[in-house]
Amino acid sequence: MSLSNKRLEGYDDDDDDDGIVAIDQQKLLLQKSVFKRVEFQHFFPTRYVLTLMGFWGFFNLYALRVTLNVAIVAMVNSSKVEKNVTMIDECPLPNNENSTSSAKEGVFQWDEKIQGIILGSFYYGYVVTQIPGGRMSEIYGSKWLFGGCLLITSVLSLLIPVLARLNVMALIAARILQGLVGGPSYPAMHSMLGRWLPLSQRSLLSSIIYMGAEIGTMVSELLTGILCDSDILGGWPSAFYFLGIAGIIWFILWMVLIFDSPEKHPRISEEELQFIQTNQGKKHEHKQNIPIPWRNILTSLPVWMLIVTHFGQDWGFSILLTELPTYMKNILHFDFKTNGLLSSLPYLFRGVFGWIAGCLADLIRGKGYIGMSGTRKIFNTIGCIGPALCLIGVVYAGCNNTLNAALFTLAMGFSGFSYAGYLVTHMDLSPDFAGTLMGLSNGLAQMTGFIAPAFVGSLIEHNETFQRWSIVFYTTSVVYVIAAILFVIFGSAELQPWGVVVSEETDSTEEDTTDNCLNLDDIPVFSVSKVIGS
Repeated sequence: MSLSNKRLEGYDDDDDDDGIVAIDQQKLLLQKSVFKRVEFQHFFPTRYVLTLMGFWGFFNLYALRVTLNVAIVAMVNSSKVEKNVTMIDECPLPNNENSTSSAKEGVFQWDEKIQGIILGSFYYGYVVTQIPGGRMSEIYGSKWLFGGCLLITSVLSLLIPVLARLNVMALIAARILQGLVGGPSYPAMHSMLGRWLPLSQRSLLSSIIYMGAEIGTMVSELLTGILCDSDILGGWPSAFYFLGIAGIIWFILWMVLIFDSPEKHPRISEEELQFIQTNQGKKHEHKQNIPIPWRNILTSLPVWMLIVTHFGQDWGFSILLTELPTYMKNILHFDFKTNGLLSSLPYLFRGVFGWIAGCLADLIRGKGYIGMSGTRKIFNTIGCIGPALCLIGVVYAGCNNTLNAALFTLAMGFSGFSYAGYLVTHMDLSPDFAGTLMGLSNGLAQMTGFIAPAFVGSLIEHNETFQRWSIVFYTTSVVYVIAAILFVIFGSAELQPWGVVVSEETDSTEEDTTDNCLNLDDIPVFSVSKVIGS
């Protein structure tokens, strides 16, 4: 029971005006004491430590994941590989066409088909462990699961240079294994955030954590390109060594600083613990090894709309992630260095837009302007319609390189609004089964990792023209729009009846406690985020 609850005991409806004034004074003194304590102890609340470590974790996971996408260009001796693609130069070639002639050639003679298998093999493993990973996080906790995912991925990254030289099948096996151990990452984090994040900060803090994926992708593409062009540890192998070591360092800090739930954290302050527990919506208990209400989940319309929206968003993301560099190189004729920079820049904008969306969503919810479902639908719509319009604009931009680069960057940027849209709806629907829901939707959505490239390949194989690429962009825009419309009409972000394990306390007790607790909404939003729990 909080200090305010203790002081309010004994007051009833017959208390006189003096008693009411005394209560108000006690509330004011309590608020002032909360602000004063920030000067002396707990300068950094534990949920913010989780936010930073989660950001760094996804930074490492995605950096390790996309390193090979860039490094494979330096690993392959393209001059000795026969090419089966016929391209028509519809856009003018740059003046410095021969500027890449001095680029270092690799040692492996992998054709386009083998390269596609190597890059796509990650997703074969990644899809398989989504739902099991979500369930494991709910039963055994997320700390070891998420940490173990990154540790094993980091160790495999250190081994990739050796395995690549050993045999191409060994490299493919390592990539499949990286996908298998990386699959539970999102479900595990979602399950942990369902226990840690208060409603008033759910959009912002979760968007910061998942922003690590975008920043990690951007930094990895830039860093890998620089290291591949250097002589450090043989060039391209140094990228795998550097990022692998960084992941192991993260794992050590993660195990020391992070705990599965606020209740298990030995250094959390009483004020922060109470703030988290009383600001997670309906009062419930986070229990482990509870049965999954599969019938309710699989017959829930909001869940299926979440899956459809997740699939649509990941379709667009897969097109931009895997096919954008090819379009820039083969159609727009960007050189390698420019291509690398422009291919990585959109991820920075996605991360920044995602952070802005998280701030705005929590501000709107905190002020009570719009309900939870309305907030999610607005930001998810922006995250779908924005990229759709930008990709249509790419078709009309033609060979205008500057306009194309701006539109691709904005497309990825607008998709960042989905951080405050569908991406946190799993926790809204069910804090206790958020890991399972994320595993279900992400498992199906990640199939776009090999479906989308196969779709593009079937269109442009042996005939890579601007007209064929226009079909790709129009199709992706339609997928975005359909996902937005379905989520607006049929989607929901309201807590589901099956979404939590209800505590044994009665609803009346819950209401009385809520009435007697200090009203945290009276404190300014940014002050609450910085001070409560400090």
